[in-house]
Amino acid sequence: MTKIITCCELRYYTLSELQALVRTLQIELGCTTPDSTARANALASLENVRRAMAARLVRRPKPWSPGA
Repeated sequence: MTKIITCCELRYYTLSELQALVRTLQIELGCTTPDSTARANALASLENVRRAMAARLVRRPKPWSPGA
């Protein structure tokens, strides 16, 4: 991957899509060489995807239960 995936690009991804993207980025990261631009981009993209996933988990409403 030559570009960084930004938070704006991830805005409408579902949690499943984000999880698949994490796996893809991890594989890509393993193919990069230390101190390369490709590695830095993969790490930045991975961080952005993880933040997007965390945001989805925080915003998830609690299930309704009667009598609560």
